[in-house]
Amino acid sequence: MKKQKTASPPTEEQKRTELEKIFELACKTASEFLKPFDMEKYRTVVAIDHEKLKTHENLIKEFLCFHFKLTLCKNKNGYFLIYFNYDEEAISKFGTRVFNQTLRALVAISAREKTSIDVQDRIRFATEPSDIHNFLWKRMIDKEKEFVVIKAIERDSA
Repeated sequence: MKKQKTASPPTEEQKRTELEKIFELACKTASEFLKPFDMEKYRTVVAIDHEKLKTHENLIKEFLCFHFKLTLCKNKNGYFLIYFNYDEEAISKFGTRVFNQTLRALVAISAREKTSIDVQDRIRFATEPSDIHNFLWKRMIDKEKEFVVIKAIERDSA
């Protein structure tokens, strides 16, 4: 009987690459959920490339909007992760539609069947809402600069 060769587990860098793909797709998909809002402030996003800014050692990328924050980072053990935090005021003001859409999209995008490497255990969801606005407003006050992009998602005309 021939002994089957088992594939070696993916490296942390391979997981990072897969998580970066998921992060980018999640940001793009979540941006679509902002299009129906009338006011620009509810459609404004801030994308930060922390790795290029070199301001926070463990942060890699962040995507912030009025409703939620997605963060690609490395934890204290050196594992790459995506965190999803949602804003308490956004939910009280608009309900859970954007939260639910983004949550479902992130789960679908990161599903074992959709990825080349299983990283489902690297996607973390906040269990309680938080105050995302402090982060968002600070970034908007600091203005756009190299590796920080602020833009309003174009509104749906329909």
